[in-house]
Amino acid sequence: MTPRGSGRPEPELLRICKAFGKLVAIQYPTGMAEGTAQAEKPVTVTGGRAGRIDLLLVIDDQGRPLLVVVEVKNTDWDAHAAHRLRPNLARHARQVWRYIDSLLPALETGELAGVQAALVYPRRPSLPGRAKLVEGVLGEQGISVLFYEELEDGGGEQVWCLSCALSAIHHQSGGAAGG
Repeated sequence: MTPRGSGRPEPELLRICKAFGKLVAIQYPTGMAEGTAQAEKPVTVTGGRAGRIDLLLVIDDQGRPLLVVVEVKNTDWDAHAAHRLRPNLARHARQVWRYIDSLLPALETGELAGVQAALVYPRRPSLPGRAKLVEGVLGEQGISVLFYEELEDGGGEQVWCLSCALSAIHHQSGGAAGG
C-alpha cells in the first residue's frame, strides 16, 4: 500500500500499527449511554499542524463533556532494547500531550468537565520490570496505560467496551475528572 502522495510503499510495521488501531476503534461501540467514541478525530495541534487522535471518547459529566484521548500503539515493549524504553515512552507521551494541549482552551473556559488520556498497547510486557516502567513513566505524565489483551470479560472474549475502558482509566487516574 502506498501512502497518499508519497510515491513510496507504506512500511509493513506502519500498516500493522494502523490495522491494530482500527481494530481497537472498531470494537468501541458508539452512541452508548455513557458517551460516544470518535475514531481518528482530526485535531489542530500547536503551531497549526494537523493531528489525528486515534480515539476520542466523549462522556457526559453533569451536562458538560469529559474527553478521553486514547492513542493506540502497536508497541512490543519486550522487543525494545532497555536503553530505548524511556525515549520511546517520552515520544508517546509528547504525542498525547500535543493533543491534550489543543483541548485545554475549552477546558479553561469551562466548556469541558475534564480531559484525560490513555495509551493502549497490545500486551503487557513480560520481561521483569518493563510493565512497571511503562506504567510508571506514563503515569507520571498523567497518562493511563491499558493493555488490550487484558480487557476481557473473564471468559476469554474481548470486551473492548466503553464502560470497561473508562473504568480502567478512572481507576488508574485515581478518579480525577478534571484536566
